[in-house]
Amino acid sequence: MTALVTGLFGLFRAFLQWWLGELAALVPARLRQRLTTARYSLILLLGDGDAGPVLCLETGREVQALGRLDLQGEGDPRRRLISALRDRGLLAAFNAGRLDVCVRIPPDRASRSVIQLPVAAETNLDEVVLYELDRHTPFRPEHARFCYRVLKRDALAKRLDIELTVVPRPVVDNALALAARLDLRPDRIDVASDDDYLSASGNLLPADGITPASRGFHVLTYALGGLAALLAIIAIYIPIHAADRAADAATQEFTAAKKATATAAALERQIEDLRKEEGFLINRKREVSATSKLLWETTRILPDGTWLSEWQLAGNEIQLSGSTQSASALVKLLEQSHVFQNTTFVSPVVHDPNTEHERFHISAQVVRATGP
Repeated sequence: MTALVTGLFGLFRAFLQWWLGELAALVPARLRQRLTTARYSLILLLGDGDAGPVLCLETGREVQALGRLDLQGEGDPRRRLISALRDRGLLAAFNAGRLDVCVRIPPDRASRSVIQLPVAAETNLDEVVLYELDRHTPFRPEHARFCYRVLKRDALAKRLDIELTVVPRPVVDNALALAARLDLRPDRIDVASDDDYLSASGNLLPADGITPASRGFHVLTYALGGLAALLAIIAIYIPIHAADRAADAATQEFTAAKKATATAAALERQIEDLRKEEGFLINRKREVSATSKLLWETTRILPDGTWLSEWQLAGNEIQLSGSTQSASALVKLLEQSHVFQNTTFVSPVVHDPNTEHERFHISAQVVRATGP
């Protein structure tokens, strides 16, 4: 079943890639170029104290500082922003919605820490990190904004190393207030790295902080993806339905064959049980006969005046205990027989002064089965 699901998923992914390529070919070249062109980001890097934000332009992993905006002077701050964009030749792109807006917080206003979580938490990492926030930072969830990224996955230890970035909520609120003064709705609020203007964190912006331009772009993306998924489902339904019918027929045949096989297996087990019972009776009869013959052979070998208090057979070893006039002579007699060998004393011989006999405990190995 797992292999079938994996194969269907691979088929769906290949079809989705092909269909998106076909849809992209139907888009006018000018619109396709606009959608695929790298988007620029307008960065407002917050300053220290009352200093205005530094206006930056970010493309990929490059950030270019355009100058500092003076928000303390007279006049509308929005006009000063528009003037700075016009001077840099970015006003047309800004008005056309091709500039994403990001407010970037200095690194000294954020707190970073590395926490460790079980790998199982990755399926619901947002809620787990939110739950663990007050355990690893001095902030409660309602007093701060946070974001995170996975630094390392240790499969052997089943552990995740998470870099957690936390910013007090007033700092984020001030960043949003600054954007509101400039009549901007930022797509991101993140934290700058220690040595340059680049971002070193995820997005701290609340879920509702999405600009109309980005919302429209996301809606278009989701609509195309949903359409492609619907067409993919329709395209693969017919072969899957046929495969299901063939699988049902094969399942019925397999069930019938399985029942016949189970019946044959039950008969074989019954026959085998009968054979085992017959073999057990035969072996038991042989063991009883061999034991009685060994007992008879032992009594035949022992000389007159020898008394046995114990006769024990374990495997191919026999042990004798009792009293006799000469224990060493008894050992010789057992060794001279063709039935026993390796005759030894299990314990020292004890002389009984009352009977003038020797108490012995002897063991010997059975050489072969005795004759009839």
